[in-house]
Amino acid sequence: ALRSFNYEQSKTFEFKVLAKDSGIPHLESNATVRVIVLDVNDNAPVIVLPTLLNDTAVLEVPRNSGVGYTVGTVRATDSDFGESGRLTYEIVDGNEEHLFEIDPV
Repeated sequence: ALRSFNYEQSKTFEFKVLAKDSGIPHLESNATVRVIVLDVNDNAPVIVLPTLLNDTAVLEVPRNSGVGYTVGTVRATDSDFGESGRLTYEIVDGNEEHLFEIDPV
């Protein structure tokens, strides 16, 4: 190959190859070659909700919100295919007092 391939841009390629000898008469044979590009985990997830400014979202919570109040929804996308594109979410910092949890739905 003369360049790398990206599964998200092109999943397959097909070309024909001709083999010809130098004898007299020339004899030849041909074949179709199909190249299947395999996906790799080459795209990072992108958070699309809530709107971020400098990688930070500001969500306001009413002072009298009760237990179970939905503070916000986080949604991300990943362009990879299959398991590489399947997303999970977790709170990794700043929740030492266990004030928030992620609804797995």
